[in-house]
Amino acid sequence: MGNEDVTISIATTGTAKTTCTNPAGNSAPGIDKKDLGGSTTQTFKATEIKNGTLSACVTTAAPTISAKEAGCPNNNFTATISDVDFTSATITVTQGGQIVLQQTY
Repeated sequence: MGNEDVTISIATTGTAKTTCTNPAGNSAPGIDKKDLGGSTTQTFKATEIKNGTLSACVTTAAPTISAKEAGCPNNNFTATISDVDFTSATITVTQGGQIVLQQTY
């Protein structure tokens, strides 16, 4: 790592398990939402790099889903995501406008 800011991006895809809850509080499984994606980018200042090393934690926002997307009977239901099975995650690290690392898991 050089003397420039570092930008780390992550992009994910996966399948979300959903739950539909009616106004009375009763829950039932929803329809799994495939190809649910999320992404985020975070930049770290050059001053955070110590001896060529940068420790970083980058987190995507929690996914959301509508009642319709979850297969709930109507919009009076509340849809929630109970779990996500990730199928891929791509991490890209750039510095000085150049990609220095890109890995897909």
